[in-house]
Amino acid sequence: MFTKYWQPGRVKTRLARDLGDDRAAAIYRICVEHLGGKLAHCGDKRLLIVSPDDRASDPCFARFENWSTTPQGGGDLGERMMRYFATAETDRDRLIVIGGDCPTVAPDRIEQAFDALEASRVAIGPSGDGGYYLLGIRGPWHNSLRALFDDMPWGTEEVMARTRSALNALEIEPHLLPPDRDVDTKSDLDDLLRRLPSDPASDNLRAAIERVLNTPTTES
Repeated sequence: MFTKYWQPGRVKTRLARDLGDDRAAAIYRICVEHLGGKLAHCGDKRLLIVSPDDRASDPCFARFENWSTTPQGGGDLGERMMRYFATAETDRDRLIVIGGDCPTVAPDRIEQAFDALEASRVAIGPSGDGGYYLLGIRGPWHNSLRALFDDMPWGTEEVMARTRSALNALEIEPHLLPPDRDVDTKSDLDDLLRRLPSDPASDNLRAAIERVLNTPTTES
């Protein structure tokens, strides 16, 4: 899971336009911690890949059960993701990246992605904003896969289309997972609260978000 340290003013800036920096950062932290708990037993190894690098050793991440922590390193998002995927050495290596802002990703979605990578070289979970909330690649890494990360307009609605175009050029047919939606704006957050199912984990997530929304803020 690629995650940022939840410093107000440094995360979820679009969400902060409506909620303020403190609330946006608190909601991002809730989403990351929710995912960390829910996915704590997925895969053989789980990494929190943290930005900025000097926060990777922060005690707040040490509390994530069954997760290791490593810094993201320098470069844009594509370069940082590429470094992770480039660690795939054999065709037995199946690597998956998610962000910390799509809290509806469940263990069965991760397992679905791993299963898909048995037959497909790439698995993608499209998001409603034109990007993707999950990317999986089966090794071994080859430098031709750089096309999925180089010069990509990260954070725009063009990411998924450009990624599909790059895959087409590589003659790779990706497995498409069901779509989902990141929490980037107040509209996304409202939609999340409407579509959360009724189960203990989701009820706890909803209650935590609503506590933040109902907490008075002193921000101007």
